[in-house]
Amino acid sequence: MSKLQLTLLLTIPAVLGVTTSTLPALAAPPAPKSTKSKADNRPLTEDEKIIHVLNRLGFGQRPGDVERVKKMGLKNYIELQLHPEKIDDAAVEAKVASFDLLKATGMEVAEMEREVQMGNQRLTRLQSEMAKRGALDGSNAIQGAITNAQTGGTPQPAQQAQRAAAIYRNATPEERKELEESRMARAKVNQAGAQLVLNKLVRAVESDRQLYEEMVDFWSNHFNIDATKVRAAKVVDEQQVIRPHAMGKFRDLLYASANSGAMMIYLDNSLSVGAQTNPQRAGLRPGAARPLTQFTLAQLRAAAERGQPFPKQVLDRVEARAKAENITAEEAFKKIQTAQAGGGQAQKLGLNENYARELMELHTLGVDGGYTQKDVTEVARCLTGWGVKGGRYSGEFEFHPFLHDKGEKTVLGKTIPAGGGVEDGKMVLDMLASHPSTMRFISTKLCRRFVSDEPPASLVDKCVATWKRTDGDIPSIMATIINSPEFFSRAAYKAKIKSPFEFVVSAVRATGATVNPVSATQQPAPAGQPFAAAGRQAPVINVFYGAGNGQSNPRLLSGQIAILGEPLFNYGFPTGYPEDSSKWVSAGALIGRINFALSLVDGRIVDVDTSKTVMDETMLDGKPLATQVDTVAKTLLGTDLTPATRATLLKQLEADKDATKGTGVAVAETRKIASLLLGSPDFQRR
Repeated sequence: MSKLQLTLLLTIPAVLGVTTSTLPALAAPPAPKSTKSKADNRPLTEDEKIIHVLNRLGFGQRPGDVERVKKMGLKNYIELQLHPEKIDDAAVEAKVASFDLLKATGMEVAEMEREVQMGNQRLTRLQSEMAKRGALDGSNAIQGAITNAQTGGTPQPAQQAQRAAAIYRNATPEERKELEESRMARAKVNQAGAQLVLNKLVRAVESDRQLYEEMVDFWSNHFNIDATKVRAAKVVDEQQVIRPHAMGKFRDLLYASANSGAMMIYLDNSLSVGAQTNPQRAGLRPGAARPLTQFTLAQLRAAAERGQPFPKQVLDRVEARAKAENITAEEAFKKIQTAQAGGGQAQKLGLNENYARELMELHTLGVDGGYTQKDVTEVARCLTGWGVKGGRYSGEFEFHPFLHDKGEKTVLGKTIPAGGGVEDGKMVLDMLASHPSTMRFISTKLCRRFVSDEPPASLVDKCVATWKRTDGDIPSIMATIINSPEFFSRAAYKAKIKSPFEFVVSAVRATGATVNPVSATQQPAPAGQPFAAAGRQAPVINVFYGAGNGQSNPRLLSGQIAILGEPLFNYGFPTGYPEDSSKWVSAGALIGRINFALSLVDGRIVDVDTSKTVMDETMLDGKPLATQVDTVAKTLLGTDLTPATRATLLKQLEADKDATKGTGVAVAETRKIASLLLGSPDFQRR
């Protein structure tokens, strides 16, 4: 640990009055109200209100924001944030305009993923053929590449080059062409994921529509989908479900989520089949997928022509395998039949309750919302047939009537008549969107995000009343929160700890830096080796590998966020990341945040452009140490430091002789003070 790191680490315990043995409590929420002094109830000053709004309705202040809000008036600023369509965001739109894959439709994503699967089959075939030819070094290189692709591991550049050379040396010209096609297919899908992450970062850091970006983050987390499981379908979900509905009606957002191909895949609803499904028409029998040995290829084609989804999916696999292995469709079908029969891979189908359960427990009513296990089963029946079109990773929703349970259902005491088809699910969504438990559960969660880890019951009641009056209009509910005395209370001010995403984004904003997405895009193939390493030429960002493994590069913003514990779009549970900010407090997290602060101000984050930051070598030249600290604090925090933090920082800096050498302050010392401030409790809180 460097001397500066140690200084930063020791600063925070001293400020909070704890020892290094109590690091997990360093950033703990303020003491309970019962132990607070009476002065803590004094009203916020106008400057404090502005800082509070910038921190809660967005990702913190950028240089000049406090003055800008003062000039336009806090009330006017809030009103604009509640109506983001009135805010000119042309500069950000221009910056992300090159993210072309974010415009992909669900079916385009399905085709992209189909090409990847075909490429994987080509690799497997080539490995086998090289082994047969005795080219074991090429075969082993492909196996290593396949293993990396499956686990998310990234080979060292030297190892990657060795593999590429071995494969290139042993491949025929035609095989090299196929490998390049496979690489391009993988690169395109991986690039879609990278653009998804970068779009989120650019907008959070640079957009003036700060409340809108906060709401996008909130709803994306609320309707959480792990991109590891659904792959590029998450791109469609984020761009066509979350973003368009983040500041609309909750009912519309809920319906859009239920019509998300990614959500249907993630929570297994695409596998859910009604008990009364006609096995002859659907090509399935209740409880399990029919073994493919029971079908001929002609039967599958006939069933697909009648619009049945399962046969169409099988035929897609047959076509892909036939093309990849240069064999007939009949031969490919026989191989698939043999593999299924020998490996016991008949996919279990039947009524799947995963989505129905999470729809009620996490998306609407809440775990204590008054539903029963019987309701879960009945909702699952209503949603049978809600699935995807176009294959395993499709982002396109489709209702399959032949898979739907056509019987009568009863949900939350209300009878849903038999034969309703897709309307069964729509009736359920309408019930849930307007249910009192949903109003209270979502209102509580919003208050937890924007006001306090322990939401005031009085404010939750106000939000519920607004919900009833406006039919769940999200901007109206947010206006109720923002304009409440609870929001502007002393108890709420600086009471929450920033999540890793909030901390990283707010630090970049505070320094005046911007995101440079070019540095985090797909790496080009090495010259003379068009298919690169043939297995997986790793992009700098890859959201499609589990546990954030594809977002672990510490020189990238997304890598820093992942290292701190919040890999974007990679949370493995449908609950989403916790809104209770105390969950982000730990000794390891604190050290990680300090390391990030050092990397940021030293310019070691390659996708951050620091050329126009406020940290320059002249801003503190010739000023006393106390003035230096106050100047940097005012720049980064928009307000003065708390007395305890200021005293401790000055003590640490004065103890470091290097900090006071000479009559001027070098840029390195300016950055050092900035590092200390970004790692301080004053900046960690919002």
